[in-house]
Amino acid sequence: FIVDRSGIKQGEIITTDFGSISPQGISHIPTTGNFAIVDNIDDEVFIVDASGVLQGQFDTAVFGADNPTGIAHIPTSGGFAIVDNTDNEMYIVDSSGTLKGQCGTVSFGANTPTGIAHIPTTGNFAIVDSSADEVFIVNSSCLLQDQFDTAFVSISPQGIAFDSAKNNFPIVDEGADEVFSINAEGEWFYQFSTDTFGSTSPVGITHISGTDNFAIVDNSADE
Repeated sequence: FIVDRSGIKQGEIITTDFGSISPQGISHIPTTGNFAIVDNIDDEVFIVDASGVLQGQFDTAVFGADNPTGIAHIPTSGGFAIVDNTDNEMYIVDSSGTLKGQCGTVSFGANTPTGIAHIPTTGNFAIVDSSADEVFIVNSSCLLQDQFDTAFVSISPQGIAFDSAKNNFPIVDEGADEVFSINAEGEWFYQFSTDTFGSTSPVGITHISGTDNFAIVDNSADE
């Protein structure tokens, strides 16, 4: 689902049209306008354009991620960071899915990493944990830089984005069917319901660079 900051639907893409039956995470690729969508049943990353036309794909199980739940595009390399909440790992891969590095998330306290976002201003990553109700800010070696709680607004956080225009973190909550936007200081900015546009199992979110819109994936609606 493509929505604006008020939660008004601007468009939608059916993920089964390009082969994804269980989309879990999504990341916008600013250089092409494409989206990277990770599927935890197929163990696959699908690259699609804004109309949902498949542009490429690669397998995640080949480098160890057999339950990938979140993905973040890394603008400096063109690759991706992927989190797996079975292995509790963050994998760094290039644009074709070749493994470039990995590190464990348990070392900094994330036992159920479900979403990840890249922070261009620092090069760090924001990883949300759905059990701890916590966001961990780490570098590419999984060294903890900061952390903050989500439970004051979200007790079932699944996906996270970094909104560079507002310098905050929109978090999608699967239990509440809501998007909450907060910053690292624990300040709440806005929220909206995903039910209103048909998303009852929202699990991933990304900010679409240069716009006021977000893309949200739902793993029951396959959109």
